[in-house]
Amino acid sequence: MYVHEWPEEETGEEFDVWIHGDKSELYYELQCDNQEQGDDEGEEHITNIHTKATWEIFNTVYNQILVESSTKQSTSSIPSKYDTNGYHYPIEIKYDPIVGRGVYALQDISKGSLLYTSINTATFLEGQTFRNFLKALSTNHNNKKLACDVMIWSYVRLIKPPKSKSTTVTDEGSFINSADYEYQYNMALGTSSDTTPGGILYNDPTITNKEKIELWYGCEMKFYASQDIKRGEEIRADYSDFVETDGWKFLGL
Repeated sequence: MYVHEWPEEETGEEFDVWIHGDKSELYYELQCDNQEQGDDEGEEHITNIHTKATWEIFNTVYNQILVESSTKQSTSSIPSKYDTNGYHYPIEIKYDPIVGRGVYALQDISKGSLLYTSINTATFLEGQTFRNFLKALSTNHNNKKLACDVMIWSYVRLIKPPKSKSTTVTDEGSFINSADYEYQYNMALGTSSDTTPGGILYNDPTITNKEKIELWYGCEMKFYASQDIKRGEEIRADYSDFVETDGWKFLGL
């Protein structure tokens, strides 16, 4: 296990990464760099397309740690059993050597259509619950690859300022890639106001009163097609649409 000494002015006791570790220390403990460097194990991790059985593992472990751990959080944000993903249209996950794993539409989808609902988003209100989840995946299930996936997928959402919580999407929504340019993304977070069929899109250039449109706080999110999507096209989002980049510090991570 990765350990280091506390600063001398503190206790001097060994540092337990599963109790005090931040994101970088957890990443090191799980050896995620090795999983991504193209060796046999790493290559499998990069290209692996998860099956329903894998999503069931994420679901089971998350619900278990809420019951068994001593953290304050006890309410699950996902169903008690994994059933289906949050997509409202048929999709497939494919591996591309350039972009990695990605989500592709299996039919044409019109702009404004409800595309994805975050029904399987596991939330963590405190850093220790997040550490417990990673530890359970990597030790109880002996699967560091799954724990490293969680490290890659997880992001922070605001509950209400200044509070934050970490989230991990435990279905195929986790394979959504971010677009490099605005014209490339075709999936966008909706708003808290469904005043038009399909909901208002925050990034719609025809909307002039954007300052009056409030994006959802929390993790019960709905994403819409921000432009027409053709069959076979990769579905991409703008991560800045829904990620609180400085939020990890509020969770001690």
